[in-house]
Amino acid sequence: MFTSNRIPHDSGMYHEHIYHDNQVVAQVLSDKDNTYWFVLTDNHAISRGYKTVADAKKLLFLALDRRYA
Repeated sequence: MFTSNRIPHDSGMYHEHIYHDNQVVAQVLSDKDNTYWFVLTDNHAISRGYKTVADAKKLLFLALDRRYA
């Protein structure tokens, strides 16, 4: 089961930790141009350029489901 925790920032940037069994397995972040990206913590793979958080998380969870199925 995955859980998440959004990290508040005064800068207005988006930052969220994604957990699996209480261990951070990914992060979802934003760039200054209001695009979103994610990084997998085990191998530091990055995927950038999503228009919404939902778009980034959709593909992120496909990748995580394959890893932790």
